[in-house]
Amino acid sequence: FYDSLHAAGKKRLNIGTGKSRAIQRKNMLELITNLRLASNAPTRVDYSGPPVAKLEAILEIAKSFKAQGRKLLIYPNFIEEGRAIHAYLNQHGIRSLRLYASDQSVSPKTLNQVQRDEILEQFQEDPMIVCLVASLELVSEGLTLTEASGIVRPSRPWRAALDWQGLARAIRPGQVWTHVDVYDLVNTGTIDIYIEQLLNAKITATQAFIDRDFSKQEDLNSSSL
Repeated sequence: FYDSLHAAGKKRLNIGTGKSRAIQRKNMLELITNLRLASNAPTRVDYSGPPVAKLEAILEIAKSFKAQGRKLLIYPNFIEEGRAIHAYLNQHGIRSLRLYASDQSVSPKTLNQVQRDEILEQFQEDPMIVCLVASLELVSEGLTLTEASGIVRPSRPWRAALDWQGLARAIRPGQVWTHVDVYDLVNTGTIDIYIEQLLNAKITATQAFIDRDFSKQEDLNSSSL
């Protein structure tokens, strides 16, 4: 399925050669999005078939955490992806909550701040709840979710800072467990590999900049710029 979608997208790009840069850019971004969806939420791109490997992997991780009495954060990057993960886990006996801003396919279609706070409180305090499937944008800053000792990233965001913020919700002072396990799910032979390499390069570059010894740098002046 992924290969056929990739081939069709590349064919469309080739056909579009000679068109305006804006149209070529639009077609390229559409292909990238569809390939990411095919790897993570294939129902968005007219897929019908068995659960994708990532769903099965998340279920196995969640079962292990349930058996150990631990809690798990799961960060999807697409609305459909989050909906599918949440439903799949609950269907298989893993009690899970979902935190999202808006989803027109479920009820309620939007969550206000009070509802979001209630979900976060229930996840932290209810020992029967194993997983929180949460939009990164909603938990990226200011929240402490140290009851969770595991993080699953079925897909990664484009922004390295957002990626790090998701980790920092559980990996922070007050963590009740001795360690936090982080699982990055990557489908080999797909665009996942490119996204993973891109993010790692961004993180490496950022860390190298942070680690520089600025005390040894010469003062900047106009000729240095």
